[in-house]
Amino acid sequence: MKKCAMVASTVSSKMLKIMGEKNNFKFEETLTGFKWISNKGIDLEKEGFELLLSYEEAIGYSIGDIVRDKDGVCAAANFAELYATLCKRDINFTQYLELIYQK
Repeated sequence: MKKCAMVASTVSSKMLKIMGEKNNFKFEETLTGFKWISNKGIDLEKEGFELLLSYEEAIGYSIGDIVRDKDGVCAAANFAELYATLCKRDINFTQYLELIYQK
């Protein structure tokens, strides 16, 4: 099993930290700004982690390691993929978020 990690800035929601504790992935918190977030991601990859998601509360997302900065196009594509998966399961986004909160 791969070692997975996610990174968020200190001003962002602590939900990823809680999810990491429940789902056995490493969570790291950084200073505000994608300079810090991306550098932490690179450090984690050097330690053997697969970086799944980096984000900052100001609606900045970086998914994976292809673009190491805020990337709305990649985030939108992943969001569309999630939407397609949820449609197959007959679940909407509100229901999915509720499932995450319950967990």
